[in-house]
Amino acid sequence: MNVLSGSTKESYDEYTGDTHSMWVIESEDYKEGGIVLFEKKYRFKHFASGLYLAGVKEKFYLEKQRTSKTLFYFN
Repeated sequence: MNVLSGSTKESYDEYTGDTHSMWVIESEDYKEGGIVLFEKKYRFKHFASGLYLAGVKEKFYLEKQRTSKTLFYFN
């Protein structure tokens, strides 16, 4: 894969970086795919650890299980 970044061309064919900052967006029904819609709820699953982002008001943390605290809306 070739990516243009600013004025330089970078090749990621042999990328050896890590996935510590990658998140998977899961629908409320994790088996459902498709485009992200504003009216639906989604979860953020950390790619490397498999943990879910959870939040209550302004406090965020990671959970092992899917719960209501791991559901978010896009707006």
